[in-house]
Amino acid sequence: MKTTQWFVECNPKDNESLVRLLAERCIDVESKFVGLRDAEGRQHDAWLVPSEFVTRLRSANRGSTGFKFRFFVRDTSRGIIRPADFLEQKKPTAKKRKAQEGLETILKRREKSKKSTTD
Repeated sequence: MKTTQWFVECNPKDNESLVRLLAERCIDVESKFVGLRDAEGRQHDAWLVPSEFVTRLRSANRGSTGFKFRFFVRDTSRGIIRPADFLEQKKPTAKKRKAQEGLETILKRREKSKKSTTD
């Protein structure tokens, strides 16, 4: 069975605020892991948190609270962590998709016209 673990890392000035949020949500404030390694070998000091808490922190990150958090995941209880960048990716809007499709069409036409003039 695959177990995904979520971690949150913040800058030192926000540590106290994060601990307070953890305590308010009855999350063990002793769940801090020091020296977690990522794929590049860099060490991170991060808290193990439930996935529901990640959603709450993401909302705080987007608001005007000024908190700066980084999210990490790992698929095993002893593996390396990886950035959870996929949380911050947004789906393109319909307008942006249409513009991208239009650009691709223009580029294809341009390429065809270049081929026909060189033949």
